[in-house]
Order: sequence, then C-alpha cells, then structure tokens
Amino acid sequence: MTDDHQLGSEDDDYAELRGGMRLLREQAEAQALIKIAQSAKRIATLDPDQVRGLMHELSVHEIELEMQNEELRLIQAELEGALGRYFELYDLAPVGYCSLSETGRVLQANQLLATWLGTSEQALVTRPLASFIHPDEHDNEYLLRRRLLNRGSPQMCQWRFLSHAGNPIWVQVQAVLRADAKGAPSFHLVLTNIDELKQTQQALQATLNEQNARIQALQQQLSNCS
Repeated sequence: MTDDHQLGSEDDDYAELRGGMRLLREQAEAQALIKIAQSAKRIATLDPDQVRGLMHELSVHEIELEMQNEELRLIQAELEGALGRYFELYDLAPVGYCSLSETGRVLQANQLLATWLGTSEQALVTRPLASFIHPDEHDNEYLLRRRLLNRGSPQMCQWRFLSHAGNPIWVQVQAVLRADAKGAPSFHLVLTNIDELKQTQQALQATLNEQNARIQALQQQLSNCS
C-alpha cells in the first residue's frame, strides 16, 4: 500500500469523523430549540407572580450550582495535595518500593530503589525485576510470585540485588498481592537494605568458624598427647 493511499484513507477517516461530529451537533441544536420553544410556550401561560417565582427558583438553583462547583474545586485541591504528599513519601521513604505485573515486570518504583540499582525510576518501568537480581536469586523471585498467587497471604524472603557498583546488595523483601483497576493481579514489594546486617553476620560466622577450627586443633593435640 502506498503512502498516498494511506494518507487518503486517513483523510477519509478524518472527514467521516468530522461529519459525524457535525451531525451530532445539529441533532443537539435541534433538541435545544425544541426545549426552548416548549419553555417559551410554558412561560407564556404563566401569570407575573408565577414568572417571578420561576425566576427565583432559577436564581436559587444557580447559586446552588456555584456552591457545588466551589466545593468540588476545594475537594480537587485537597486530593492534589494528598497525591503530592503521597508521592513525596513514596520517593523519600527509607525503604525501596516497587510494584510488579503478574509476569514480574516493574510497574512502578521509587527513587531509592532506582538509586540502589544505579538507574532512574523511568528506566525501571516495564523491565523485569529479575534483570536487577543476582542470577542465583532468579528462581526465588519467580517462586515468590507463585506463592503470592497460590496463597494470597503476604510473603517474606531475602534477595541479593546487583548494585551499580558491582557488589550485591542484600535486601529483605516483604510482598503482598493486589489487583489493579481491571482485576489483574499485581505484586507490591517493600525492600529493606540489610547488607550491613548480612556483612556482620558473615563476619561473626567467620570468627565462629575460626574459633571452632582452633578448638578442634587443640582437641587433636590433646588427643595426640594422650
């Protein structure tokens, strides 16, 4: 199909759309004229007191609409303020947040998580979270999503993320199952950096292993002496 033919088709569609909109406008104008005529006939049959009463009702109704509009504007301003505070707390939280699709792709992430991974929040979206996790943890990420779908209850585990510096970052994961506006399942994760705790545990384990080795060596010496 040629470009000229495609352009012609688009022009035809646009002309058809404009024609449909013009028809709707003509129908709306016709209905408006009918209502105006009916109102004029009704008003013509009213006496002056009834006309004044009708005008009073219209004035009151107009004031009510203005008050409702003002109330709606205040509600909208409150909602916008609450939304701003929510995003501020979301981005400035001391923990990582993200939500995943059923297939494990990132739907939303906060600034701290993006900083850990050396990227931006926008760059995380639509990418599989598993691409930022240590290869040894890929099965654990998949199993977490399966457990959430099968059990429905909150789940907890520990992963190693791949940082931009190249060193793995240990995180504790708390995950819950949610449904989006269309009813599709999604996963909401809270990620706490436990890297220092893990390093401390590993150091203590190394010290314990060293002490056990010394004890075994002493026991072996005592056994040889006896």
